[in-house]
Amino acid sequence: MQDRSPTERRRHRLALAAIFVVALAIRAVIGVWANGRGEMEGLAHRYEQDAYAMVAGYGFVRPVEHQPPQVDFFVFEDSLEARGERLDPADVPAKDPARWRPSTLHPPGYSTFLALVYRTLGNPLIPWAKALQALVDACACLVVFSIGARLAGSRVGLIGAALAAVFLPTAYLVTSHVADTLMPAAMIGIFYLYVRALQSGRIRWFAATGLLLGLACMFRPDYLLYPSFLLVGALVTLPWRRALAGSAVLTLMTALAVVPWGMRNLRENGRFNVTTHAGGMSILQSIGQFPNKYGIVFDDDLMAKLAVEQGFEGIDDARTDQWFKQRFLAIVREDPLLVPSQMVRRIPLGIVPLYRWGYDNPYYEGHGFYDYARQGLTPIQAILAHPADVLRAYWDRLIFGLIGIALFAVNVAVILDRRTRRVGILLFLPYLYLYLSHLPIALGARLLLPAVFGQLLAVAIFVSSRRPDTSREIAFR
Repeated sequence: MQDRSPTERRRHRLALAAIFVVALAIRAVIGVWANGRGEMEGLAHRYEQDAYAMVAGYGFVRPVEHQPPQVDFFVFEDSLEARGERLDPADVPAKDPARWRPSTLHPPGYSTFLALVYRTLGNPLIPWAKALQALVDACACLVVFSIGARLAGSRVGLIGAALAAVFLPTAYLVTSHVADTLMPAAMIGIFYLYVRALQSGRIRWFAATGLLLGLACMFRPDYLLYPSFLLVGALVTLPWRRALAGSAVLTLMTALAVVPWGMRNLRENGRFNVTTHAGGMSILQSIGQFPNKYGIVFDDDLMAKLAVEQGFEGIDDARTDQWFKQRFLAIVREDPLLVPSQMVRRIPLGIVPLYRWGYDNPYYEGHGFYDYARQGLTPIQAILAHPADVLRAYWDRLIFGLIGIALFAVNVAVILDRRTRRVGILLFLPYLYLYLSHLPIALGARLLLPAVFGQLLAVAIFVSSRRPDTSREIAFR
């Protein structure tokens, strides 16, 4: 829908400026308030270490585990920062190949981002990175407006952008320093290009969508199957031949974007792997999300210990990935109902996602569901046995769990409304993909956050469609 007058366009520009400022301010406040805490901070040092190794000219490598490192980049960088200097290849000794291994636990996307930030802005790396991440995500809120305006009018776009700006769990995630931090903005960018592709039917927009999706897979490789869900949106929107052609190009571009990473792994480890060597650990560890007879718990440190016990260097050892997968398959063959039963148990986790938003709940330690799982209790059993403890440990997340179920319900309502069905399906696809793709393995609220923008736009449509003067505007255009 085109704005009706220059005055209205001016109002929209002012509203968008206000949304951007509010979004940036909230992300700054959450980032400072969280005081260095963030989602999955236990993995953060790996990304930072990989970035320093890149800057030092060593490449995408990690030190050999259980040995003193040739260079302790954290100590070295602290000394440089104290002198107002930054890391330079000339400052470190030549890389000793015997003391370094190719880094394979994660794709290189986020480490490369950190390396670029360091080369451009210098010290201190993490505060600069978090500031840029907050800025990128605040800009993404404006892209949410563009998506909403294209699908259902400017009012929907403004409401959706405003909701995205003030959604605290996203603000918390994007001010962490792990690969997930850039995924909300990446998912929004991918969906914007996808909407342009659907509206124009032009192959170049499908190609651009696939290219950005492929680059996103260098941050989170679990997005690699997303094109299969985007095909559904194309089929309900375009003639089937155009939908299939565009989706094929999208898939091809996604695949081409990850081929260099696969070739690098083939060269270094003898396996063409375009995802990660953490996949085996993830699927085996997922069994530990609930009590099980195999003694597996959801704990990275215990997985690392298990790898060493099997004679591997650690979880970074590419051979470990194969062993974890073989162990998982052996368990599945022994107990074929295990994975389906755990999938059923995970269904509520996507309908009532317990999003974190930066509050450091002191009662969570020792009273989380993983703690109870180690005692042999399922989440339901833990709630029934220790209701007060669970409530005190999770009250901050339950607030957003209730918001999450409301968002889910509204998105379904938009799909059920005949006038908004096609748009509702499109907006539900990102969340549905992240939900269903993680259902067979460990599903966590953090993994669903990049798709919340679609639910927020569904809320905007739900609100706008109940106004008589706009009900006719809610349609794919």
